Amino acid sequence: VVFNLFLMIFNLIPVPPLDGGTLLFRFLPVEQAWRLRPILAQYGLVIVIAVAFLGARVISDFVYGFAGFLVGA
Repeated sequence: VVFNLFLMIFNLIPVPPLDGGTLLFRFLPVEQAWRLRPILAQYGLVIVIAVAFLGARVISDFVYGFAGFLVGA
């Protein structure tokens, strides 16, 4: 459960290599999406790596809390 939740949350990070990037561009106005798309496409992988290392504690706290809620712990 924990591993699947981690993958779900990580995949929803709003950066273009991930599915969250697609969702981000769907909800932004067209002009803003076209301005933001090249920047995120260029630095997307760096952002993903930074979030993985710097935001791991926040993401893991959320994942373990949500997993505990799902399994009734």
